[in-house]
Amino acid sequence: MYDTSQDNKSAFGKENMIHASIIVLIIALMAGVTAVTISWFNYRQSRSKHLIAHLHFVISVNLIILLNIATLYFYQNLSSQASIALVLFVDNIYQILMPTFQVITVYSLYQLSSVLISTREPFYWTRLHILPAITIIVIQIILAILRLNISDIPVLYIVYKAVEIFSIVLAYYIIIMMLVKSYSVNPKTRGKSIRRYSAMFASIFTLALLISGISWLNWISHQVLTAAIAFLVLFSNLIPIFYYQKFLVPHFSSNGQDISQNQISIYLCDQFNISERENDVITLICEGRTNQEIADRLFISLQTVKDHVSRIFRKVGVRNRVQLISLVKKDPDTKSEDNS
Repeated sequence: MYDTSQDNKSAFGKENMIHASIIVLIIALMAGVTAVTISWFNYRQSRSKHLIAHLHFVISVNLIILLNIATLYFYQNLSSQASIALVLFVDNIYQILMPTFQVITVYSLYQLSSVLISTREPFYWTRLHILPAITIIVIQIILAILRLNISDIPVLYIVYKAVEIFSIVLAYYIIIMMLVKSYSVNPKTRGKSIRRYSAMFASIFTLALLISGISWLNWISHQVLTAAIAFLVLFSNLIPIFYYQKFLVPHFSSNGQDISQNQISIYLCDQFNISERENDVITLICEGRTNQEIADRLFISLQTVKDHVSRIFRKVGVRNRVQLISLVKKDPDTKSEDNS
C-alpha cells in the first residue's frame, strides 16, 4: 500500500511555512507602519525634502508587503473554495499591482537618493524603467478585462519578468550610487551616515538577489524562499526605525539651510533664558552639526556639549533636535530675518 504519511507531513510542513511567512510579513507591516509614522512626524516637524521622499519610499515598500500578505492569505485559506474565475481575478490583480508598487518604490528611492546626495544621475535609467513598466501594467489591465492571464502569452510573460528583474537591478543601482556618492558629501559626518544607511540597504538587496537566484535554480523550496524574503522585508522596515531616526535626521533637519547666529531671535533667548553659549549651540544644531562637531567648533569637551544640549531641551521644552529646529523656524523673528 502507498504510505500517505510522508505526503501528510509535507503538506503540514508547507502549511506551517506559509503561516510563518504570513506572520513575519504582518510583523514587517507593523514595523513599516511605525516607520511611516516616524517619517511623517519628522516631516511635520521640519518639512524637509528628504523626509517626504523617505516617507514615499517607506509607504511604497509597505504596499508591497500588504499585497503579499493578502495574496498569501488568499492562496492558503480561500483558493481551494474559490472558483477558477476568482483565482484568475486575484492572480491578475496581483500581477497588476505588484509592478505598480515596484515603479512607485523605485521612483521614490530615486527621489530619496537625489535629495541625500544631490544628483540626478539615475534619472534616465528611472525613466527607462517607468515606460515599459507602465506599458506592462496597461497590458495586464486589458488582459484582466478579457479574463486572460499574462502567463498564457509567453512573450509578454518574459517581458513582465524582465521588467520585474530590472526593477530590482535599478533599485540596487540607486543604492550603490548613494553609497559611492556619499564619499563626496560634505560635511564628512553626513556622508558617513548616508554611507552606512545605503550600505545596509545594499546588503539587503544583495541577499534578496542571491535568494532569487537560488530559487530560479530550484535549490530551495518555494516556502523557504517566501520565509527568507519575508525576513528581508522585515529587516528593511526596521532600518528606518532604528537607524534613520538616529543618524540621518540630525544632519538634514534644517533642510540644507543654515541658520546664522543672529537669526536666533532675542525673543527666544529672553523667553527661555538662553545664554550666549547655548545660543551658539542652538545655531550649530540648526546647521545639522553633531555633538562632536559642535565641541570641535566651540573648543569645548563633548560632555560639555551634551550638558548644554540637555539644558537647552529642558528650558525650551522639547525632546529632540527636530522639535528644537522646528521651534526656531516657527519663531516670527527668525522668519522675518529669513525674508529680509
